[in-house]
Amino acid sequence: MEEEFIMTKPKGSIYIQIGSIGMIVLGSLAILASPLLIVLSIWSGRLISGLNFNMEAYLDNWNIPFEYLTGQLITGFGVVLGILVLFAGLLQLILAVLALKRRNDLHRSTLPLTVGIIFTALSLPASLTGWGILQLAFPVLLIVGAALNKQERNRLASQAPPPYYHYQPPAPPPEAP
Repeated sequence: MEEEFIMTKPKGSIYIQIGSIGMIVLGSLAILASPLLIVLSIWSGRLISGLNFNMEAYLDNWNIPFEYLTGQLITGFGVVLGILVLFAGLLQLILAVLALKRRNDLHRSTLPLTVGIIFTALSLPASLTGWGILQLAFPVLLIVGAALNKQERNRLASQAPPPYYHYQPPAPPPEAP
């Protein structure tokens, strides 16, 4: 009589799934928001460059109009920030998809744990805002799910009999008639 092995979902699978899907959504929003951030910074930089603040008296030694300098700084910082947001969103999206794919694998639960720890650490400074709490909640779910999967793996490993190997000598050669 053959035994049937029923594969059940690990305990942490649903936590990893919710956390990964949330991180995918937030990463996609960051990717979509980065071009808008770049465009707004360029627009505001050009707007400020066109204003006349009459601040040339302070910058006479450099012969650079204050408005132009301020506009260029705002544009430059905005473009750099937009590119950083784009790369962070792409990284979050890729790592969240990888964690989602490994949610049911008990032996490879280190990736969701690592992704959760990294993005929890990155989102801690912004956790005082509503968006920051949302950004913090999904990586924490990854950590909880990965920890539950590791506990289940350890529990199953302690129940399994230790592996042993039998040495079976080769069969003797057939006898000649």
